Amino acid sequence: VVLELLSLNYSETLSAAAGWSMEEAKEQTIESGNYVLVYEGAVLEGWGGQALRVADKPGTEHLIEAAKNAKTVVALGSCGSQLNGGWMGAHPNSSDALGVEQFLKKSGIEVPVVNIPGCPANPEWLVSVLVDVIMLDSKQLKLTSDNKPEGIFGQTIHDNCERRGHFENG
Repeated sequence: VVLELLSLNYSETLSAAAGWSMEEAKEQTIESGNYVLVYEGAVLEGWGGQALRVADKPGTEHLIEAAKNAKTVVALGSCGSQLNGGWMGAHPNSSDALGVEQFLKKSGIEVPVVNIPGCPANPEWLVSVLVDVIMLDSKQLKLTSDNKPEGIFGQTIHDNCERRGHFENG
């Protein structure tokens, strides 16, 4: 999957490139469109978006810029997939955190959003969603009412728990 289906053009953590060459790769990807944007964590609107700065710009500007031409946005992690920004949005945190889907709606960006909660999010769930998005049209994805993948979250957490066998065995 990783070597033949996915092309990781930009990742601050995993890219071999750095600095201007990585920013150039990001710009080229955004310009070409039809990509999947994976945004991990809450969106921090605090202090005019200055609560998170990347490459000398507010993180909110980066998200708006990257989401406009995306085929699908995957909100990864509990903070990014919840309405209130998870623990990042808890009082008295002044970062004004909110979930990715809520931020994009507020910013007038209409792009399909798939929410994958978890802290940390299960990497198998992310790969499953990425393969579905790549192989299917985003509009064909089966999602729950809160835009989580139905195949993963269509049942209770207990039913899907990878440790359920231990529970069943006492």
